[in-house]
Amino acid sequence: MFQEMWSNFVSGFWNPSIWIPLGLDWKDVKSTDNVKYADFADLIYPIPMALLLLCIRYASERTLFHSLGRFLGLKEKKKERIKPNPILELVYKRAKSMSLKELGVIAKKSDMEVRDIQRWMRRRLAMDKPTLLAKFSESGWRLVCYAGYLSLGIFVLWDKAWVWEMDNCWIGFPHELSSDIWWFYMLESSFYWSLMISQFADYKRKDFWQMFLHHLVTLFLLAFSWTCNFTRIGVIVAVLHDAADPLLEFVKLSMYAEADAISNTSFLIFMLVWIVTRLIIYPTFVLHSTFFRGHKLLSMVPIYYVFNTLLMIIFLLNIFWTYFIMKMAVKALGKGEVKKDARSSSDEDDGATDSSGEVAAPQEMK
Repeated sequence: MFQEMWSNFVSGFWNPSIWIPLGLDWKDVKSTDNVKYADFADLIYPIPMALLLLCIRYASERTLFHSLGRFLGLKEKKKERIKPNPILELVYKRAKSMSLKELGVIAKKSDMEVRDIQRWMRRRLAMDKPTLLAKFSESGWRLVCYAGYLSLGIFVLWDKAWVWEMDNCWIGFPHELSSDIWWFYMLESSFYWSLMISQFADYKRKDFWQMFLHHLVTLFLLAFSWTCNFTRIGVIVAVLHDAADPLLEFVKLSMYAEADAISNTSFLIFMLVWIVTRLIIYPTFVLHSTFFRGHKLLSMVPIYYVFNTLLMIIFLLNIFWTYFIMKMAVKALGKGEVKKDARSSSDEDDGATDSSGEVAAPQEMK
C-alpha cells in the first residue's frame, strides 16, 4: 500500500506537465550519445564537492590567509575568559532582550548584581566574536572563491551569442548542455552548499536569516533552472550576482588592513557595480525576459512561475541590501572613510541599557 502511494506521488511529482514546457516529455530532454542535457541526478555532485571546499577553506584560512594577515600587521588577540555561569549561559543562548525587571529576577537566581550580569554578557559575547585576523582570513577565502567563480562565469558566457539576445534563452528549447556550463553549475552549487553549511558554524551576523534565505533561494534557483533546462537564464543570473561579490570582500580586506584610501576607492567601485548589475541589468533584461517574454515564446508550466517567484525574491533581497549599502555610503561620505561592512553593522554592539530603560541583548544574539 505504502509503496503504491509512494509510486503515485513520485510519478505525479515528476509529471512533465509540471516541469518542462508543454508538448515536451522527459525523453525529449534525456541525454544521448550525441547530445547532452541537464540531468537532475547530477545535482548530487555539489554536496561532496561542498564538503571538500569546506576542508580547503578551513585549511587555507588557518595557514595562507592567517599568514598574510599577520604580514600586514594584524594580530590574533587573546580573548578574555570568563567564569562559567550555567544560569547566565542559558539566558545568553536564549538570545532575548531583558527588561530591568527580568534582570532583577536573574540577579536573584544567579546571586549577582545587575551590573555584573551586564558585564558578564558583554564578555561572553566578546568570546564568540571573531578576531580581526579571523575576519580577514574569511574574507580572503571568499575573495578567492568569488573571483574564481566570476572568472569562470565570464569564460562560460564569453562566446555565447544568446547572452546578447535574451529571447534566445527560450527559443530553440531544449538547449544542448555544454561541458563548461555543466562545470559552472556544479561548482557554483557546491560553493553555495558550503556557505549554507558553514553559516551555522560561523559567527552569526546581523543579517543571518536574510543570508540564509538568499543561499536557500539560490540553491533552489540553480536546482530548478537545471532540472527545467533553463540553464541559459541560470548562468546569466549567477554571473550578474557574482560580479560585485569579489569587490565587497576586497573592501573588507583593505578595511581590516587599515588601507583607508584603497578601501574607500574600492567601495565606490563596488557600489557602482552592485547597482548596475543587480538593480539595473538584472531587472531590465533578466526579469523582463522571464516575466514578460518566456511565456510568449514557450508554453510554460507551473514550475516556471515558481522560478519567477524565486527570481523576484532575489531582487527584493538586492533592494534590502542596497538600503544598507547606501546607509554605509552616506556615513562614509560624512566621515571620509569606510569603517565597517554594512552587513555586520552590529558586530560592535554591546549589551547595554537603551533609552526605554530595557537592557537589550546585542544584535548578534537576536
